[in-house]
Amino acid sequence: MIGIGLLLFSAFPVVVLGFLLAIAMRDGARLRAALLGLTLVHELLLICWPIWYTVFADYRLEREIRIPPESLLRVMIGESIFVLAFALAFSAWRLREEPLSFDDPPARDSALQVDRVFLYALIFLGLAVHSAPLFSPVEGLAVVTQHAEIVVPSSWGGALWGWLRGTVGFPSLVAAAIVLTVPGFARPMRIVALSVLATIAAVGISSGVRGRVTWVVSLLIVVGFLVERRRVMLAAMVVFIVFAPFSSFLGGTFRSIYFSELTGGSRVDAIKRAASEAVASSPNQNRDDEGFVSGFYRRAQGPRNSAILYALHDDSHGAGFGPIEGALYLPIPRTIWPAKRPAGSIDDTNYGSAVFLVRRLGYDAPIYNMGPVLASGHAYWEGGWIWLIIAGAFTGIFWRIAVAWSARQRGYVGIVFCLSFASALLIDGLMTTLYPVFALIDVIWAVIVPLALLRALMHWTAGLNRARAGSGVRSLVVTIR
Repeated sequence: MIGIGLLLFSAFPVVVLGFLLAIAMRDGARLRAALLGLTLVHELLLICWPIWYTVFADYRLEREIRIPPESLLRVMIGESIFVLAFALAFSAWRLREEPLSFDDPPARDSALQVDRVFLYALIFLGLAVHSAPLFSPVEGLAVVTQHAEIVVPSSWGGALWGWLRGTVGFPSLVAAAIVLTVPGFARPMRIVALSVLATIAAVGISSGVRGRVTWVVSLLIVVGFLVERRRVMLAAMVVFIVFAPFSSFLGGTFRSIYFSELTGGSRVDAIKRAASEAVASSPNQNRDDEGFVSGFYRRAQGPRNSAILYALHDDSHGAGFGPIEGALYLPIPRTIWPAKRPAGSIDDTNYGSAVFLVRRLGYDAPIYNMGPVLASGHAYWEGGWIWLIIAGAFTGIFWRIAVAWSARQRGYVGIVFCLSFASALLIDGLMTTLYPVFALIDVIWAVIVPLALLRALMHWTAGLNRARAGSGVRSLVVTIR
C-alpha cells in the first residue's frame, strides 16, 4: 500500500503542473508556459521519476541511509499539498499578463536601444566573470572543500567583485542565449554570446560539474521556445542527448582524476584529459561510475533528503524563521556586518543550511558536502504543515507577480529577469519555480534589484543625453534664425 501511495502522490504534482501548463499554452502566455514547463520537467525528472524508480528497486538507497518508506510517503504527501497550494494561488490571483513582443525595431525606439545595450553589457560582464576560472589553475581538493566558508572581503573592491559575480553570473547566460538565438543581433555580438556559453560549459566540464552544461542547454531550449526558434531548440536537445551518457563519467572517474592528478594544471589540459578518457573507454564501464539510469537515481536525492528535514522538525529541531531572516538583511555588506547570518542558514555559517545538513546527518558525509532538498520539505522543516501550505501559496502568488512584471518589460529584457528568478537555488542543475521562500527573497536582493537599478541608470543616462542633444539642436536653430 505504501508503494501505491508513493506512486500516486508523486504523480499528482506532475498532473497539476501539466494542467497549469496546458492553460498557459491555451492562453498563448509563452513566458508563463516556459516557466511551468521548466517546473514540470524538474518535478518529473528529479522528484516523480526517482520515487517510481525506488519503489520498483525496493528502496535500495533509502535503506542505506535508514529512511523508511513511510517517511518517504510523508514527503510526497507534503509535496502534493505544496504544489496544490502553489497552483491554486497561482491561478486564483489573476494579473494582466502582457504578451511578449519583439516586433519593435530597436533603431526606431530609443528605449529598446538602451535595453539592447543592457543585454550587451550583461554579456561582456559575464564573459569577464566566467572567463576568470577558465584561465586559473585547477584547484585542489583542499580548496574545493572550503567553497562554503564565509570570507569577509578585505576591501570594498573585493566586496564589489563578489557582488558582481553573484549578480550577473546567471543573467549574463540568459542574455547570451537570447543574443545567440535571435538572428537580428549583430554577428560580432552573437560570437561574444557564444563565447560566454562555451566558457561556462568548458569550466563545468574541466571540473566535472555537469550542471553548467545543463544550464546552457536549458537556456537555449527555453529561449528558442520563447522566440520561436525551433532549430535552436532541436540543436540544444541533440547536444543534451549526446552529453547525457557522459554525465556519470564526469561525476565519477573524471572527478577522481581531477582531484588526484590535475591539481595545479590548466583548465585546457583538464578538458583534453576529460575528452581523451571519455573516448578511450565506455564511460559507464569505468570502475568509479554507475550506469546512467542508476547514477541519475542516486543524484536525484531531493525526496529522500527532505525526509531528513521532516525528521528534524518532528524531533523539535525545526528551522523556524532563521533561514528567511538571513535573506531579509542580505543587502547589508559583510564588510559592515561580518557576522551576519547567511540566507537559508540556522546559524552564522553556511553549514547550517538545509543543503548541507541533510548530507551530514543523513549520509555521514563531510561537512562541506551538499545535496538538493524539496521546497516543500524545506517549508516543513521551517514550520510544519501550516507553514508548508502558506509557503506553497506564497510561492504561487510570488510567481504570478514575477511573470506579470517580467512580461511588461518590453523587448527581451523581460526574459532575462524572469529566468533569473528561476535560478534562485540551482543546486541540482535544472530551473524551476518551486524554491524555498528564503531563496526567492535572496534572488530579489542579489540579482533582480541590482539589475533593475543598472537598467534604470542606463535609461536615465540615455534620457539626459537625448535632452542635451535636443537642447543643442534648439539653440542652433535659434542662432540660425
